[in-house]
Amino acid sequence: MTMPLHRLIRDPGADVFYTPEWQLMIETHLPLILARSDNAILSCSPAQAYKYEGDLAGLLTELNVNPCYHWLLMRMNNMRTWTDYDGVKTVLVIPNYTFISRLTEVHKTTMTKIR
Repeated sequence: MTMPLHRLIRDPGADVFYTPEWQLMIETHLPLILARSDNAILSCSPAQAYKYEGDLAGLLTELNVNPCYHWLLMRMNNMRTWTDYDGVKTVLVIPNYTFISRLTEVHKTTMTKIR
């Protein structure tokens, strides 16, 4: 049985997650985000890690992480580009998404007032 293509495509999330301003806001708050006790761990198998060496976005997609959080997880795990993923690390730190949503709402409100 075939599946329509539109059912396979993931929602990339709101545009705000892909703006340089949002990324700067995250970079500014990264120490605070990393210090939170409600962060969690996302695990993958060694086989998955090896398969996605140099392709963090591919690994996060396989692990069903919403695409709008891919860049954030890359930065939280001390990577600057997708190719920095070494294919050895099998645990990644993930944020409390509710906290990230609150930061994003404050950011959007601030950006609206600035513009």
